[in-house]
Amino acid sequence: MEATNWAPEHSDALREFLAGGMTFSEIAKAINSKFKTTYSRNATLSRAKRMGLGRPVQSESLPQVKPRLSRLGELRPAEPRTSKFHWSPPAFEEAEPLNLRCVEIEPRHLSLIELERRDCRYPYGGDAEGEALTFCGHPRRPGSSYCTRSNFERRTRDMPRAKRKKPHNPSRVHDRRSSDLPRNAEVATVEVDNPLALEPGEKIVALRSIRNDPLGRLHSHRQIDEAQYQGGRAFQDDWEKAERGPRAVDPTREYVDGGQAREPITEGQRKAVLRLNRAERELGADGSALVHDVLVHGMTMEQVGQRRGLLTKRWHDYFARRFKECLDRLALIYGFATANPVPLKPLRR
Repeated sequence: MEATNWAPEHSDALREFLAGGMTFSEIAKAINSKFKTTYSRNATLSRAKRMGLGRPVQSESLPQVKPRLSRLGELRPAEPRTSKFHWSPPAFEEAEPLNLRCVEIEPRHLSLIELERRDCRYPYGGDAEGEALTFCGHPRRPGSSYCTRSNFERRTRDMPRAKRKKPHNPSRVHDRRSSDLPRNAEVATVEVDNPLALEPGEKIVALRSIRNDPLGRLHSHRQIDEAQYQGGRAFQDDWEKAERGPRAVDPTREYVDGGQAREPITEGQRKAVLRLNRAERELGADGSALVHDVLVHGMTMEQVGQRRGLLTKRWHDYFARRFKECLDRLALIYGFATANPVPLKPLRR
């Protein structure tokens, strides 16, 4: 970076070159070649400004061109432009105008007494006080009380009224299915009991999340039946009850006469642990570990295989078949299926 204080001989050379009409780029190159310096164009320009020197004077050899301004509002004549391609415009033949007749049907304005059996009943007038009420009177359409034109007028006139008198649809108002879902949501439709039903057994369609629920995803895709699904849900409920553990006794609560101390382990938790122990014995070590990974940890078959170091498609299919067998056993344990299916009676021919 060059210093701000120039040498006197450098400043004199700058003044001399600037008076000679050289540009600042040329001046910087001339000073650098003469005094072995490294001044840039911007450094030369800044030094000239500090010295009070103006811009370099243009050479007199260059012609001085004065700008010519046209007067405001002066219109220049348009120069004719010749097209590159020339073709003759197509010749159009003059066509005679067609005499169209009016096809609108005027009503006959018949009174009620003058109407015949097959006349149009479309009314006219009668809106203002003292105005006579007349009818169209033209032949009506088959199966209708009006003619073609009157039927069109009636539909056009009654269209806003029919829209206002549209019947109320309560299913749209009380739709319990969510319409605003996040982008990463994974849901499936399911029929559940209506909590606001007036009669028992009524069902409504709702959406359930299957994002972290492998059991719900298999059931929504019809890969397992209802008994297998209910058996898996019962196992998950028992696991949640058993995970709660014993309840601690609160010593700060006041003692009530006749009251009993809260049991550290409830009867429901004890039964849930017994059912889980039975399920673990009947499923075996391998089946119990597979059911625990899928129903408790929410792992997919690919994740189960990755956890065991078995990444091939054949092992994934094996885990899926083994998991369905475990669900069948859980359905038997919880009473959602029978050990011996009822044989179907042959049809008599």
